[in-house]
Amino acid sequence: MLKSNTIRFTSDNFGQAVPFVDEPIDEQPVDPDAPDTPTQPVFVKQALLISKTPLDCSRVSAVDNFIITGSAPSDCRRRLVFLIDDTYYKFNSSGALVIWNYELTADNVLAYGNKPATLTALQNITALVGKKIYPIIALSAPYDAEEMPSIKLALATHTANDQLTNTFDSPIYELDDEAQTIINIDARNTLTGSAELDITVRLRNDGTWSSYMSFEDAVDETADAVQFKIKATVTTTDGSDSAQVDSILVTHTSGQTVVTGNNANLFSKVQSYEADLQTAFVVVRHAPLVDAAIEAYVNFMTAPSHRELKQIGTGTGSRQEISLGDSNIVASSIKIYQDGEQLYDFDFSGELSTVILTAKNNSVLTASYDYDYGQEVWRKMIADDALPYNDDDGTYSTRFTYSLSNEDSIGMKMGNIRIRLRRLSGSSSGKLANATGKTQLFKLNHRPKPSTITFTENVTWSYDEQSDILSCVASKGKSIFINYDYQGLAPQVLSFAAGFSVS
Repeated sequence: MLKSNTIRFTSDNFGQAVPFVDEPIDEQPVDPDAPDTPTQPVFVKQALLISKTPLDCSRVSAVDNFIITGSAPSDCRRRLVFLIDDTYYKFNSSGALVIWNYELTADNVLAYGNKPATLTALQNITALVGKKIYPIIALSAPYDAEEMPSIKLALATHTANDQLTNTFDSPIYELDDEAQTIINIDARNTLTGSAELDITVRLRNDGTWSSYMSFEDAVDETADAVQFKIKATVTTTDGSDSAQVDSILVTHTSGQTVVTGNNANLFSKVQSYEADLQTAFVVVRHAPLVDAAIEAYVNFMTAPSHRELKQIGTGTGSRQEISLGDSNIVASSIKIYQDGEQLYDFDFSGELSTVILTAKNNSVLTASYDYDYGQEVWRKMIADDALPYNDDDGTYSTRFTYSLSNEDSIGMKMGNIRIRLRRLSGSSSGKLANATGKTQLFKLNHRPKPSTITFTENVTWSYDEQSDILSCVASKGKSIFINYDYQGLAPQVLSFAAGFSVS
């Protein structure tokens, strides 16, 4: 049984203060929702909230009543009207649903909409059965109010028969004007008892919708919009089973190469020098690091030995396998010759140190190659503090150094650099502040995953990923405690330069 269908609204930054004066009423004098008549004009903050998601009563047998919570502090007001079948409605003083014939503005909804008390007094609301109802809520408060109004709206409904499965589509969420590459889709759900949730997604690209698919199948696909199909299943209607989608986070990028794991590496080419190397230097130019780190490592190696035109056998005219006789051979350095003419078609086994080839019968086979190549030993370099590189573009540079002892540098004539990019991750929790009843803005210590943000108190919030600002509203005096997971932004390396010295 579908027992409730909930939509939540609360106060926000209502915009600029505007003068508000109610218009004369043209409805019945006994209407409990008649406009308030202020003694003089006042300056107020206003908000007009229009739901994009309906209270869906299309498959219920009865709508029992409204459930409205929240608060309206002194001199604050809350009024509602409803969009049903593309027409605006309100309930009159007799409890009947009637057309609301006004221009849709915050002033008109505040003047001629239903008060919450009027709606909560209604019982057995047959006019809403079989309908999808889009609430429209107007809120107002004096510009200097210490606490803003809030509201949470639900409908208590039931069906004649037990309804164990409910399937519905989400609104369409626009990603951008241009197609984006889907990096990851993550859903956070709350399940109790034996309840289950099955969520699939479809993608729109250049006006064409795909079929619904799993989140895994959507990764690496391109889309300019997404929509979700949600199927909730319970085994009983006694309330012990429940399923709720808390959030769905879509991570995407505008066709850029993205590191989706926590680590990535950049390697320089191995270079050979004539002198013994002792010190390495690296300067990395990068974007600001957000919960991320850049590390540098250096690899010093001894120069390999070399074989030049070593005779390895005689051609048979058929495919044959020949051992080169040395270990740790550098595959990229191998050159094979038959009677002095280079032979390019051969295979090499690093495990066996053999080459497999076909050469002319009785031809002399020779090979040139490097061997006894030094083993990689990566030494972590010491980083200086990041310094501003260019104030105009906000980039930074970090300098790394590492020096071998005089003894360890002997024979180290080769080297290369590894830049390691790390995205830091973890969890964070703690008290943000005491609530003021108004919108409060916070800059968190870490960049959160929005889908993981939870509060111990009843807090209405939003998070702006562009500005990295968390907006919260809670009842005045309540402590705002937050919990969230975080993962840093992938480090952006614009360039790096490396060098070696003999001292």
